[in-house]
Amino acid sequence: MIVGAYALNTFGVIESQSIIYAVLNIVGSIGIALDAWFVKNYQPVVLNGIWMIIAIVNIIRVVI
Repeated sequence: MIVGAYALNTFGVIESQSIIYAVLNIVGSIGIALDAWFVKNYQPVVLNGIWMIIAIVNIIRVVI
């Protein structure tokens, strides 16, 4: 989903400031973080946790 969001943004289908873009990033990063957590690979968990925070801040900025 993260790569899909990036591709849609790159090809001009969605904007990086849209809620759809942020939601795709949040859902994608949750999936990666959960997969990494279950195999006890914590570096991707931290990275994708940060990615989720950035996407949540983006949603807050768009809504406000």
